[in-house]
Amino acid sequence: MSHGLDLKDLSIKALLDLQADTLSELRQRGVIRTSNKPTGDLAEFLICKAFNWCMSNNSQNGFDAKCTDGIRYQIKARQIINKSRSERQLSAIRRIEDANFDYIAAVLFNSDYSIHRAAIIPYQVIVDRNPYYSAHDNKHIFYLTDDVWDIDGVQDVTSRLIEALNIL
Repeated sequence: MSHGLDLKDLSIKALLDLQADTLSELRQRGVIRTSNKPTGDLAEFLICKAFNWCMSNNSQNGFDAKCTDGIRYQIKARQIINKSRSERQLSAIRRIEDANFDYIAAVLFNSDYSIHRAAIIPYQVIVDRNPYYSAHDNKHIFYLTDDVWDIDGVQDVTSRLIEALNIL
């Protein structure tokens, strides 16, 4: 079905802009209440490109990527639309006690998928922040609030991800 727009001619950034606009319009029209978005996959793709990390396969337990030194990274992301605290809640961290990752690489996207903020957070910082445990869902919940960037050992990688996104 053609609408006069050839998606093959659009850049990745233009496709993401179109995706964000489409979801917003569908929400306004009451067609959808929630959305399955490309947020997590985009974060993994973008972070691996920015740092030249090797993405793990989908069945890998505990981490999403490795760097050449073998350091393991879980990659988490959220899209901020309403600027509520819940929008800073990263996806589930399962079996945190197993220490299956060394760092969390986290991205907060604005509603248009531009980069709001990004950080690389050591495993011990995550543990020390004592993320809430939800027994019902068997997961730990970590909020990526602005004060995280002030913690020793946390790296602000916002500008690096902005650069990576701008060349897509």
